[in-house]
Amino acid sequence: SVTPTTTSGGKQFIEFVVGSTRRLCLVTNQYLLIRTADTAAGWVVGRNFTVTTARRAAVFRSAQTRDYMFVALGAGTNYWVWDGTDNTTTWTQDADDAAINFTPYRDELFMLQQQTGGFFLRKSLTGGTDTSWGAGYAITDRTNPASELVIFRERLFVGSEWGLYAPTVEAMMGRSFQVDYITPSFAAQRNANNTIGMHTWNDWLFTPM
Repeated sequence: SVTPTTTSGGKQFIEFVVGSTRRLCLVTNQYLLIRTADTAAGWVVGRNFTVTTARRAAVFRSAQTRDYMFVALGAGTNYWVWDGTDNTTTWTQDADDAAINFTPYRDELFMLQQQTGGFFLRKSLTGGTDTSWGAGYAITDRTNPASELVIFRERLFVGSEWGLYAPTVEAMMGRSFQVDYITPSFAAQRNANNTIGMHTWNDWLFTPM
């Protein structure tokens, strides 16, 4: 095993092309680390976010000539976008929006965001460092914090303290917006850590409870 020289509570592994090389990256509470060698010193700091609220990252490309990485830092700090020019450049912090999570689906990027009325889902078709986001659609209220986004079997699932919610197929296609509460029985097992780390593997959706 290898413990990076810089550590800060690992959140997510994600692959990304840095320069012209595909690298394994690690989102931690405070840093984005890049694996350049299988040694402790080989995990170099790509970005120090200076806050300890980093949560999730997603890779997305629209009309751009390369992929971009979007890093969510939680409700209180605007998200960052990295173009992967090299290990430390170029990073751009969004001027308007904070994000809790991101996930791509086909030619769209979804963002989970906390607003005054609760937790909302927004989507973009543009990507890049000047992303345009559509209107927000409510998923849960403030009493039921949402934290995770996963695409499973062509459907978007949102993880919250009360369990799983999913926009309908019509909502995914942009025709109308309606959310199904998939797991009402989970509300009886409510916990602040429910669904955190939710992910897919093979033909399974794993949901920590």
